Amino acid sequence: GATNEKDMKTGKLAHHGCSVAEFLQNLPTPCLSVYDTRRGTKEGQEAEKVLCFHPEWASTHVRTSLVGLAQALTSFSASFGADESSEHVMDAKHHRWVLVQCEPHIWLLMVAKKTWLG
Repeated sequence: GATNEKDMKTGKLAHHGCSVAEFLQNLPTPCLSVYDTRRGTKEGQEAEKVLCFHPEWASTHVRTSLVGLAQALTSFSASFGADESSEHVMDAKHHRWVLVQCEPHIWLLMVAKKTWLG
């Protein structure tokens, strides 16, 4: 069968050399992840923190980088004396990041292009 441009992009992005910026720029759907902050606390074990991730073809590097950035965001906001909120929203230039603490130590992360949000 013929390969369309979207398939070519996702195949390219699945490559381990894909940067997080390239992944987000070409993301065909919202990115979703569930992660556990109790896991993967030692260097080299960060991937254990990610319980699930969509899209599935994202590399381990991209998955752990996005989850690490999400954790940094919640830690950074807490350093300003922000209450221990279970919800965090960050608007970047092209994306909105939404983090929800579902249970103690369990977080849901969504990263969506602003153009999808209307």
